[in-house]
Amino acid sequence: MMAENLTQHMNGVVQQLKEADRLIFKGSGEEEVVKVNISGDKGGGLLKFYYQISNIKDSSAFDVHMFTVFAAEDSNNIRKVMEPYQNALKNLQNGSTKLFGYKAQLFLGGDCAFIDASLGHQGSAAAHPCSKCVVTLDHLRNHGLHPHTPEHCQFQQRTLQSLEEDYCENLAEGVDTLKKSGRNHNSVFAMPAFPIPMTNVVPAILH
Repeated sequence: MMAENLTQHMNGVVQQLKEADRLIFKGSGEEEVVKVNISGDKGGGLLKFYYQISNIKDSSAFDVHMFTVFAAEDSNNIRKVMEPYQNALKNLQNGSTKLFGYKAQLFLGGDCAFIDASLGHQGSAAAHPCSKCVVTLDHLRNHGLHPHTPEHCQFQQRTLQSLEEDYCENLAEGVDTLKKSGRNHNSVFAMPAFPIPMTNVVPAILH
């Protein structure tokens, strides 16, 4: 199951929220922006994608809108499944498309396993276990009681561009199993599935 026109679906949802006076915006001096949290979950052999408008009154389960469901034993094909939505999401992110007249700000949410897979990252047990920065597992294991901060660590924040570059280098190596060779490329084995900046990647509270 896939939504045929994701932007149109979101536009209708925002219109309903506006007409019900449920949208929340900050002070009158700030631009009114609709915040869209995109997430997903795997279970029962299915991978489900959904979105929710975050800045609304009286949020409930009825405000979660599923837009894609497909059968999957793992999360390795997220980018392929999301390919039909790439242009629509990019246009929302850069502001060239609006939702019922409002600019949209996209966020990527979910548990760490979903976020890692969406970013094309091998996961928290990888040689470079963090999907948001480049740091080795050995460094973290031998870090003692020092906080994981720039003062004590040499690490680099990941960006969409750096993830894509790591994937391209992995692909160019020509190894049959990209997920296995990812350890040599900052633990990246696939292209990011969503054109959402890393500053807007938000893990679930308890992850």
